[in-house]
Amino acid sequence: MLPPPPAALANGGRVKVEMQGPLAQSQKQYHELQGVNASLQFISGMAQFFPNSLDNVDDDELMRRGWTRLAHRRR
Repeated sequence: MLPPPPAALANGGRVKVEMQGPLAQSQKQYHELQGVNASLQFISGMAQFFPNSLDNVDDDELMRRGWTRLAHRRR
């Protein structure tokens, strides 16, 4: 038997569960890297037609995010 839930949950509150095991971490990093890759594909496609659109891209931040995700994935 489980104890009754705390009052905050009984009144419609929510619990956010975040898995922290090795598989969950790998999946999270994979999906984050896929987001970076999708962004790069979109940006490169738009830049072909609208070269000035690259002014809106923070290339340093995009590189850091991609590199961080890739480096964590290879551990």
